[in-house]
Amino acid sequence: MSDIPRRTWARIKSKLGIKMRIHDFRHLLGFSLINNDMPIEVISRALGHKSIKTTQRYSNMKEEMAKVGTDAFLELLKK
Repeated sequence: MSDIPRRTWARIKSKLGIKMRIHDFRHLLGFSLINNDMPIEVISRALGHKSIKTTQRYSNMKEEMAKVGTDAFLELLKK
């Protein structure tokens, strides 16, 4: 069962033609959600953080960095 997430992620990457680690995607997701006014408690739960302090570092990042990453990701999805 532990290989299922890796195989699923490999299929997603192949289909989208991207080279991104699942860890990078999690960061992009956290940045995107925090910069689109999603409550931090929801983000923390979605990312599986045990402590909200872990999630709070996303709110400390520059908004422009998140926008650039989100825009790049959305462009990849369009392909």
